[in-house]
Order: sequence, then structure tokens, then C-alpha cells
Amino acid sequence: MLRRLALLLLVFIILFAFASPAMAAGDALLVYYAGEADSSVVRAIDLAGFTRVEDPAQADVILLNGVIPAASELAERVKAGTGLVLILGEQTAAVDVETVLGFSVALEQNEEPASLVEIKISDALATEILWNSAPQVRERVLSAIADEVARMLDEKVAQAPMDIDLAMITGAGFQFWNGGIIPLLDREGISQKVVGHRFLPPGVASVPS
Repeated sequence: MLRRLALLLLVFIILFAFASPAMAAGDALLVYYAGEADSSVVRAIDLAGFTRVEDPAQADVILLNGVIPAASELAERVKAGTGLVLILGEQTAAVDVETVLGFSVALEQNEEPASLVEIKISDALATEILWNSAPQVRERVLSAIADEVARMLDEKVAQAPMDIDLAMITGAGFQFWNGGIIPLLDREGISQKVVGHRFLPPGVASVPS
């Protein structure tokens, strides 16, 4: 059981390590944002505790959401080492992207986005899902965890789902207000999608997260 739990713990460490935002030394990250004022990107910046600044010269990171104002000025900041997050939009001009990035690009709008990596396996979990956005990455990680949970229960490594939840909360620091990893998997439909059934009966785990 320790080996199985160690694997689950490793998955969470990797997930949160790569999902954790970079921070400026000693202070909150300073972000210059350009784009829609009430977008979910702005809410994400604020919820993360980052500090938004009006002057790109003060920023640790420049985040451009569909627009690129003063491309030449921003390009100089990027060349000087300021981080850049570029989210393309319908109105994003290729010439502005080229100015900021410093090399030629060709932009083509596609109503049906495709994965940048060709998948050469027959597993439906991989072939029927395009792994190219943050929600899909999260679902992919949770799907892998659901599969591992099912194996632990089938092989009697854990006697009950609650044992895994207890281990994840007390040993891996999983958020206790979610009730455990298994209620989260059940609530979001990951259990049903991966193993064909819920791990727990309907009840507390059915409450939306």
C-alpha cells in the first residue's frame, strides 16, 4: 500500500509543482495585463495573489490576452528578460506577434483546434481528447489518479475508498474540505468516465465542488 500511496503522492507533487506560479524574489509576482477587463484570466491573476501593474517596465511578467498594445515597447521588455504569456485572439495581428516574439509567424484561425502532437496509440482516453488546455491537463491527471485508485481497491491494497482519502489528507496534504480525492473524482464524473462507476454511493460526494 505504501508504494501505491507514494505513487499517488508523486502525481500530486508533480501536478502542483508545475501548476505553482513563479514568484519574484521576496514579493508577489508583478503582472502587466492587457486584454478584456472582466475575463477569467484577470480573475485568475487576482486569485493567485499576483499584483497587477500599469507600467510594463515594472512587471516581472507581461500577460497579453488577445491584444498587443505598443508591441515595440513590449518587445524591448521581453528582450530585457521580462516573462511573456501570450494568449492569441481573433483580433491578434501576426505583425504584432512577430514584433513581440522577435521572429516570423503565420497565424491561421481554426474553429476546430487540433493537438500539436500526433498520438499514435489506440487508447480512446488519448485519441478522443485533445490535451492542449489547462482543464484537459487537470482532467488527464485526475483520470490517471482514478485508474490508480481502482487498481488499489481491486488488488486489496486499500480495503476501502475512505482509507485512500485518509492517507491523502493526512499524508499528502490533500484539501480536507474536498472530503478526499475520491469524493472529488466522483463529483466531477472522473470515476464514472474512467472505471464505469462511482467509488462512493451518492451522498456527500455529490455536492458540487
